Amino acid sequence: MVEVLFTKVRDEIHTKALITMNASANFSIDLPEYLKNSNNYSVIVTDLNGNYIFVNELFKKCFEFLDPHLLGRPFHETIHEDDVELANKAAYTCIKEPDKKVTVQLRKPDKKSNVYYWTEWEFSLLHDENKNPIGILCIGHDLNELNSEINLKRLLSLMEDNEEANCKLQRNLKLQKIIAEVSSSLVRTTSNSFDEDIDNMLRKTGHFFDADRSYLFLSQDNVETISNTHEWCTDGVNPQKDNLQNIPMNVLPWFKEQIQHSPFIHIPDIDELPVEAGAEKQLLNSQGIKSLLFIPIKKPGLIWGILGFDAVNSTYTWTPEHIQGLQIIANIIGDLLQKMRNEKELQDAKEDIYKKIQEIFNNVDIAMWSRNLDLEYLFMNDATVSLTGYSLRDWQTNPELWKKLYPEQDWPIVEKASEEIFEKGQHERQQVIITKSGKKKVVKITHKLVYSAEGKPTRIDSTSADITEIIDYQRKLEQLNEELKAFTYSISHDLRAPLRSIEGFTEIIREDYSSLFDEEGHKYLQRIQAASKKMSKLINDLLDLSRLSTVSINRKDINLTQMAHSVVSMLLESTPITGKKVEFKIDSNLTVTADPVMTELLLQNLLGNAIKYSTKKNNILIEFSSLIINGEKTFYIRDNGVGFNMEYAERLFMPFQRLHSENEFSGSGIGLSIAKRIVNRHGGSIWAESILNSGSTFYFKLDS
Repeated sequence: MVEVLFTKVRDEIHTKALITMNASANFSIDLPEYLKNSNNYSVIVTDLNGNYIFVNELFKKCFEFLDPHLLGRPFHETIHEDDVELANKAAYTCIKEPDKKVTVQLRKPDKKSNVYYWTEWEFSLLHDENKNPIGILCIGHDLNELNSEINLKRLLSLMEDNEEANCKLQRNLKLQKIIAEVSSSLVRTTSNSFDEDIDNMLRKTGHFFDADRSYLFLSQDNVETISNTHEWCTDGVNPQKDNLQNIPMNVLPWFKEQIQHSPFIHIPDIDELPVEAGAEKQLLNSQGIKSLLFIPIKKPGLIWGILGFDAVNSTYTWTPEHIQGLQIIANIIGDLLQKMRNEKELQDAKEDIYKKIQEIFNNVDIAMWSRNLDLEYLFMNDATVSLTGYSLRDWQTNPELWKKLYPEQDWPIVEKASEEIFEKGQHERQQVIITKSGKKKVVKITHKLVYSAEGKPTRIDSTSADITEIIDYQRKLEQLNEELKAFTYSISHDLRAPLRSIEGFTEIIREDYSSLFDEEGHKYLQRIQAASKKMSKLINDLLDLSRLSTVSINRKDINLTQMAHSVVSMLLESTPITGKKVEFKIDSNLTVTADPVMTELLLQNLLGNAIKYSTKKNNILIEFSSLIINGEKTFYIRDNGVGFNMEYAERLFMPFQRLHSENEFSGSGIGLSIAKRIVNRHGGSIWAESILNSGSTFYFKLDS
């Protein structure tokens, strides 16, 4: 029967709740201290499968369970076999009817006498903060009360006056029952149901405690002021709640002292109040109060308020049992108020963080929004509204709005994107959108699936950047590149042909008509040939510079040490240096990931410059090494040549800008422009430092 009942429960309760409760041995339940440590009630909590997840000490003592491994055991293994079906029906009823409390009587074994005694239990359903069922709360007490010496003496006393004893016993049982009922109800109270549950508690306890008025006062500023927040009155008694708001406690000093230092205040007859309570007596008389009982609701370092009863129609003396019961309820209310305060502080903190995050997001130019797993919109920043023209409310009220935003031919792409988000965890695309005003824009959209700490998907975060202008620039750049290609073609073909003619005819004149020219004429011919070669070199450099803007980059791992040695050998062959001491210091293991062709051209220009501008020194020293600058690997080439004036450093990398005359050092003035273009294409940077007549150092980074 047990298996059948809980199989039905398993089928009917939300899967999420069952997953939470299956790990019963590791589950912790947040019960008020008075229940955990109660000396009056046995308290147990089971999960939805009927396994123990909490038992208080009184339960262990009364039922003689000393087994430390009781948690996780099935509930039905520890009760009489004839009571198993009854207990499980009670639990099943609580699950089927969550607001219903079920009372059953179960047998308790006395292992010494091998006799069973009857106990009464109230079963009720426990929920988590999301209203999911998480367990069964069972509060029980001994109907026989025969297990202790005190109860035995009470029984003997009752036997002397059977009728009076029975009445007292029944009243105590009813008191325990009402306290258990109210306690069970308040344990499940949330901030949303607090007012209703407190009103019900005041009505039930007011009736039972023979009060004419029951009430709850809550304090502000730790009992500097106090207000009547909840009140119940019996028929014919006038409510006083509206007259008891924001009362300054400094006008009621005796009450304030009692609240701060006494566990309870019981005044059977108001006329017997001490002289120093004159202000309090006047206030009570104005309300027609003849007797009073109230309990301060306290937590360490904090007083929440008071819970109390009034007698108006006649004086009344409440029993110690009444006072004890009211103290139990006051403790529960204190726990609830503390919990609600913590929840409010947490909620306020969350809202504050949310506002700050929203403020930050609203100051970002990129459109950002979030959706739940059902693709319902949760959040949207101002940039999204500016981009599309649609507000968060527009999206929340019209699930088909996306069909207006995207062109109809792109709808299949959008639907496939949603599938890809859940399959791959992310999606990215370039998309044309149609804004609310009808304007078309090109955007780059990125979607990312966000997971919880447990690895479960929770929401979808998305961003969108308006790249319409970038696309326009790309089109213009493509057009300019085409024009540049045409220009390059023109230079390559239209200028080279005349140069070749000049060089060819000059050579014919020099060879065939040499006798017709004197020494001065031969010098002119040589100058024409040199100028032609220089022009040809300049055209080649310009072509190299223009091609660097369009050629694609093919990155590979490069051994810069080997490449530098090869480049130096080639440069020394084409520019022999005689009569001077030349030393190259090239570090070993210099590596980079870059385009090999471009990188070799870069080294040719930088090392070539280092050699050229050092030729006037007798001892030439050129170094090639690396260092870390701002956390990035940076290469440098250092020479001890003529150097340059740093005031003109910005001109170094501009085409045709020379810091030395042609007579001093030959060249086209393009080499460093080529070097800078190569470094820029790699996403890096290049700069130089120099001291005139003391050499130069060129630094460069190739972003890998």
